[in-house]
Amino acid sequence: EMRLGTKARTAAGHMRVPFPLDEYAERDEKPDEEIFPILNGERYLAWKNPAMSYHWQPRYSHPGTAEEAVRNILAYLRAHPQVTSVSLGVNDSGGHCETERGREVETYYRWVNAVAERVTAEFPEVVLTVLSYREVEPAPRFPLHPNVLAILCFDSHACLDPEVRAKREALVRDWARVARIGQYGYDTGDHVYKLPRIYFGIQREMIRFLHAQGAEHVYSEWAYNTASEGPKTYL
Repeated sequence: EMRLGTKARTAAGHMRVPFPLDEYAERDEKPDEEIFPILNGERYLAWKNPAMSYHWQPRYSHPGTAEEAVRNILAYLRAHPQVTSVSLGVNDSGGHCETERGREVETYYRWVNAVAERVTAEFPEVVLTVLSYREVEPAPRFPLHPNVLAILCFDSHACLDPEVRAKREALVRDWARVARIGQYGYDTGDHVYKLPRIYFGIQREMIRFLHAQGAEHVYSEWAYNTASEGPKTYL
């Protein structure tokens, strides 16, 4: 990463620190059940199965959800003073509370702002990342906290299609108006695709476009074996 000119690594994953399921499972005192979602008409208590850390989201509209996240993030940052960023990215594969259906973007990003406001009161330099992903891919209609970095998740290879590229560029512009931005690229090779995916040209063009819009982060999910596909990441 340093040879490629990386200045720092930014947390760009899902929600592990704000809601530590392994810790919840082990301790006697559990978090308030109201912060967990209603899925298929029932309360889903994610800590009962911490190995299934995906397909659920906290109930973002509940005030206690922000309080719980802030408490855990502050404890983590106090214990790890070298950490410069924490992910607030939504968990994988959906699972938003049924009480929030149709307004996921509003409830989630207002929750993000509330958490960022309180965390940065004690740690003013920390960066809090979010993922523009699935149900919360569209940019909100209000600005995000200055310490929030929105990471847009898309495959640059698909931008070889002019229609897809136009939609991706519109998404980037929308986000650049309300937040700091970056990209998480699905640049997978033989882990997913058996035919070679060589598209340095469109990657270069999209990175330049992102940079022109103010992007400050790019991550490549390479997910292939160097022996089978060579030094594509470095190129």
